[in-house]
Amino acid sequence: MYRIQHGLPVDHLSNLKFQLTLPVKDFHHPSISFNFLNYVCNLNHIYHIYTDRSKLAGHVRCAVVIFPVNSNQPVGILKFRLADSCSIFQAESFAIYQASEWLRRTNQSAKIFIDSYSALLACCSSKSNDLLVHGIQLNLVGIHFCLQWIPSHSGYLGNELADQHAKDATNLLYISYDFCPVSLAKYFLKNIMFYYWDNRWKTSSDGSVTRCFFPSIYDRLIFRGNLDFVLVQFLSGHGNFRHYLYKIGYSSESLCWCEMHTQNSVRLICSCPRFLIFRTNIENLCGLSLCKETLPVWIINFPSQLFEFLLLIYHCL
Repeated sequence: MYRIQHGLPVDHLSNLKFQLTLPVKDFHHPSISFNFLNYVCNLNHIYHIYTDRSKLAGHVRCAVVIFPVNSNQPVGILKFRLADSCSIFQAESFAIYQASEWLRRTNQSAKIFIDSYSALLACCSSKSNDLLVHGIQLNLVGIHFCLQWIPSHSGYLGNELADQHAKDATNLLYISYDFCPVSLAKYFLKNIMFYYWDNRWKTSSDGSVTRCFFPSIYDRLIFRGNLDFVLVQFLSGHGNFRHYLYKIGYSSESLCWCEMHTQNSVRLICSCPRFLIFRTNIENLCGLSLCKETLPVWIINFPSQLFEFLLLIYHCL
């Protein structure tokens, strides 16, 4: 993440470009206020502008529709396609940015209608470190305009038209914006980390007992039980079990009470004849046999019954 945040290349993500945050030195002065949010404005506006965005089937796009005041005929329709890896917030911000670019070029007053309240609040914040938001604020300096939130799909002609043109932008070949959010890098890097972690876990010569309960690191990640003193001993195999005590030199034998098999945590849970009655009872209760192959299912789906059984075994050791 350090390399990405400083614009340095990353091997696994070399084919992506990221929208970095605004450097602190480029922040607006704290005394500057962007009070664009004005529901009651007595000044005349020349245009009403509607922006909308869409992300369907993995495609990201946005549109801007420009109406003269008191007219139902748009004088301008701007459609843009963004990279599929862009976020919906970026699409909304890019639409507002393009509206602000149009206003800067024409030097006209307008009211911009937005159905994304988060994007609207970002535009009104002097502390935002978003590059698109910063560009919007710079474009609109010296131009009279207002931002107004409207609910989406509520019958506003401009909003419905902008939504339709945003969906039509899927057919555009040219991608106008291809900088991914940094949050996407976190997502990719997290998945890469899990992949290597899981591969190392499955191929390691250590942790064979724990792998009986958690065959992959994803099984461990979804486990929400309380890792108490007793449970940790059974999961690790490092407890008051004869095989482990023999291994570390605290016992002269490693066989179970039946003197036929090695006594370890998995053996005690799944096949030790001393606990046959209790094992059969919980198997009938849960409708699942208790064996080495089903331990991952038990610890995820029937943790309370399994932990109660483990506690019984522990007190008999």
